[in-house]
Amino acid sequence: MDREDEHIANWITQRITNVLAELPGIRVVSLTAITKFRIPTHKISINSNKPQPANVLEGAVRKAGSRIRVELRLVNFPLGYIAWASSHHWEIEDGFVLEGTIRKEMTFVANQLLRDRRSA
Repeated sequence: MDREDEHIANWITQRITNVLAELPGIRVVSLTAITKFRIPTHKISINSNKPQPANVLEGAVRKAGSRIRVELRLVNFPLGYIAWASSHHWEIEDGFVLEGTIRKEMTFVANQLLRDRRSA
């Protein structure tokens, strides 16, 4: 990944993290803490000494020319199944459209998770 692609991926990660952190009932790991999980060889493992996530948000950012694709997957951590997935394509210049779309979608998904958690 070149520097520009990495910058775009970091920006998207930051926006998603901020959106989720604004939602009541959702706990989000800080960007500083998740940096180590970007290393392909690092795996999230179960550690009985620490609280475990119920869900993990995974994603990928790909760029081709002036187009960008963002793929997101919400994985149920203990069971390992994909609970939700989404893929979007934008022109890079449409950064605020990208941000607004991600905000709406992540808010919807997070609210669904909270609703499911309350009904369980």
